Amino acid sequence: PDRIARANVALTNGALVDVTAGGGGEIAIAARNLDLSAGSRLQAGIGAGLGSAQAQAGKIDIQASEDVTLQDSSIRNSVAAS
Repeated sequence: PDRIARANVALTNGALVDVTAGGGGEIAIAARNLDLSAGSRLQAGIGAGLGSAQAQAGKIDIQASEDVTLQDSSIRNSVAAS
């Protein structure tokens, strides 16, 4: 929401947000600053052996009004082979 003040969001020390499934899992982050460090991960997609030919991976939506910082971390959306 545009009228709500955004806070800083930090994922550290190997923190994991994983919505990998058979399709449709989504991650949405609205922050002032987003900081991912020390092996932390945002992960979405379709996992091995999951989903169907019609399945669609969900999205990762990041809205930061200031900075996004990645240090030894990753943002990943993938479709694994069945």
